[in-house]
Amino acid sequence: GDCQRLWRVDADGTLGVAAGPESLTDPHDVVVDGDGTAYVLDHGRSAVVAVAPDGTASVAVGGLPATGSGSQLALDDDGSLWITAGDQVLLARPA
Repeated sequence: GDCQRLWRVDADGTLGVAAGPESLTDPHDVVVDGDGTAYVLDHGRSAVVAVAPDGTASVAVGGLPATGSGSQLALDDDGSLWITAGDQVLLARPA
C-alpha cells in the first residue's frame, strides 16, 4: 500500500514515488541530505535504506537492533546518521 512508499515532490509540484514496496517494507522515519539522498528507517528490514535522487535504493545501515515506534533518524552537518533503536543510540557514516 501507500504506507510502503517514499513520495517526492518535484520542483514543479509534481508528486511521484521515490521508492516503493520493492525497496521498503515498514518505513517510519526519513531524513534527506544535501545531495538529495533520503535515508529511511525501515522497521521491517531493521535497517536504514538510502534512496538516491534517481530512485536507486540500497541498504545504508543494516543489522540494527529491534526498531520500534520510538526509533528515529537524525543527520548531522558532517553527514553522519544518528539512529535511535530501542534503548540504544547508534552512529553511522554511510558511504
